[in-house]
Amino acid sequence: ESEGQVPSEPLMKSGSVKPNQIIPHTIIRAATFEAKSREAMIVMHVGNEYMAVGGLPTPLTIGPAKDISNWEKNWFVLVNMCIGVMLVMALYHFILFWIYREDRASLYFALLCSVLTVYSAALFMQLHYLLIPEPSVSSFVTSLYILFLGSYFAIALLFSFIRAIYPEEFPLLFSKAVWAIMLTFSGLCLLLGFPMAGYLNIPFFVVTILLLGLCNVYLLRARKNKRTG
Repeated sequence: ESEGQVPSEPLMKSGSVKPNQIIPHTIIRAATFEAKSREAMIVMHVGNEYMAVGGLPTPLTIGPAKDISNWEKNWFVLVNMCIGVMLVMALYHFILFWIYREDRASLYFALLCSVLTVYSAALFMQLHYLLIPEPSVSSFVTSLYILFLGSYFAIALLFSFIRAIYPEEFPLLFSKAVWAIMLTFSGLCLLLGFPMAGYLNIPFFVVTILLLGLCNVYLLRARKNKRTG
């Protein structure tokens, strides 16, 4: 508020952060206040009880109230458009697979777009706006499961989709190995629960990078085979 004064009520809060109870809520919040001097001190109380690693999901943005409001509106519209595009792509490729049942690539891509639609809705908080008006521990943990399991299944579906396009260059063992690894991550996530499941992030990123590198090798081989005829 003003210099030398402490506000009696918090400017804003997302969830509830108390010493004996933490109810997280991941949602974009904006608050305005009048700074009567060139300097202002902002005190944040953050609870991280349900994530073993990590912190704020998005960085704190400070600026004029009008700019913050415009950014929030533009961000919300852009994210909704991206989610809508992925949903349309999923429906379109489901229809393609329904017409051409031998086209497995359309099925994998439709499933991939479906997973990414739900994942994005959880990540960019559209699910919270629509389905979770009040914060609760169960809703927050559910969104974490959606994000983690969505990541694992998205990677497996991505490589299955690529292999369906290049069946000769990608061995079947590669696709099966990817699914086995991602199902293992999914099982560990469900078994460990949160916050311990948060430690799966680091090995998941390492495995994903290795798989992408191997995938590029197969793609280069496919390009070479296509060029040499």
